[in-house]
Amino acid sequence: MTLEIRPLTGPGELDLFDSFDHALNEEIHGDPSAGRRHPEWLWVAVRDGRVTARAAFGSRTTPTS
Repeated sequence: MTLEIRPLTGPGELDLFDSFDHALNEEIHGDPSAGRRHPEWLWVAVRDGRVTARAAFGSRTTPTS
């Protein structure tokens, strides 16, 4: 039973992050393209292939030039 704590490796892991049920799951998929979150700002704790905890860091939308 190893516990692995790590950031997401990219947008392809957003479903892994969302596998931990939360009311704001619907927002996560649009956040990277809106500039509010980046995959490396989304962390998961995984034990036996299952997400047991998660943390998300965000910011205001960053304006593009």
